[in-house]
Amino acid sequence: MERGALICFEGLDGAGKTTIARSVAAALTAEGVPAALVERKDPDCGTHELTRRMELLKALIWEYGDAPIGELGDYHALYNMASWFSALDFRKVRPLLASGVTVVVDNWYFKFLSRFTLKKTMDEWHLRSCFAHLTRPDLVVYLDVNPEVAVARKGEFGKGETGFFDGLGLPSRENFVRYQGQVRRVMGRLASEEGWCSIEVDDKTPEQVTSLVLEAIRQRARPRA
Repeated sequence: MERGALICFEGLDGAGKTTIARSVAAALTAEGVPAALVERKDPDCGTHELTRRMELLKALIWEYGDAPIGELGDYHALYNMASWFSALDFRKVRPLLASGVTVVVDNWYFKFLSRFTLKKTMDEWHLRSCFAHLTRPDLVVYLDVNPEVAVARKGEFGKGETGFFDGLGLPSRENFVRYQGQVRRVMGRLASEEGWCSIEVDDKTPEQVTSLVLEAIRQRARPRA
C-alpha cells in the first residue's frame, strides 16, 4: 500500500492554521482523496487510558493558568512539548500514513521550535534534535501573516503568545505584536531553509488560501513509500 502524505500548517498565532487545515481536509475528502485531519491540541488517542494521559500532558503544557511554570526552567517546557508531539506522531499520524491516508495537521512542531530558538538559554541544534525523530512532512504550508493583522484576529492573549516567559511582561496587544514579530523572523528563516510553501495571508480570504493550498498539494505533496 502506498504511504499517505503528511501535510502540515505553520504560522504565527492568528494566522488561520486550524481554519485552513479543516477546510483543506474537507476539500480533499470531497475530491475522493482519503484524508484525515489531526488537530494538534486534540488529546483523543482512542482509549480512555491513553486519552487521559494526553489530557494530563495537555494541561501541563497549555492549561497552567497562574502557576509559575517558568520557575521549572525552559527545558521542562521543551521536553513536555517534545513528548506531546512524539505521542501525536506515534499514535495518530504514523498509523494513518501507513494505511494510505493523507494526514493534514493544523500545526506541527516548527512554531514551537521557533519560540524556543528565541530563548538565549537554548541551543538550536539541541532543539532540532528533540524533534528529529518525528515524521517529516511531505509539505509544510507556511501561512505568513503580519503580526499587526494577526493581533486583530485575537480576542484575548495568552502568556505563550506574548513572550511572557521571555521577559516581555504581562499579556497585551503590544507584547503580542512584538513577540510574534520575533517568532516570524525565525519562521521566515526556516521557511527559506526548508523550502516550505509560503503563502501571504494578510489580504486573502480563507477560501482563497484554501484554493492556493490545494494547488500546492497537487504540485508538491508526494507520498513516500
